Amino acid sequence: MEKFETQQADPAVWLRDHGDHLYEYAMFRLNDRHIAEDMVQETLLAGWKAYDKFQGHSSIKTWLTTILHNKIVDFVRKAAREKLVFRGEDLDYELPG
Repeated sequence: MEKFETQQADPAVWLRDHGDHLYEYAMFRLNDRHIAEDMVQETLLAGWKAYDKFQGHSSIKTWLTTILHNKIVDFVRKAAREKLVFRGEDLDYELPG
């Protein structure tokens, strides 16, 4: 399946058409308005940069939601690592690595 001509790399259109869905998904996962907004922004930017790799096998909405999901997973993993490092400093213990 090829990209439809109506699908274009336009984050403003994506935000208009899918922004509410993306924000609701991010809020459901993160429960923080500011972080959810940042994740949606990062998703739109990543989608715009990677649009040439979009093959049209799914809808733009599905594709953007997948990017958002991956961004959230990365964010949570990074936050967990930073929390572990912080706890390690509190305990005067340095994590190996």
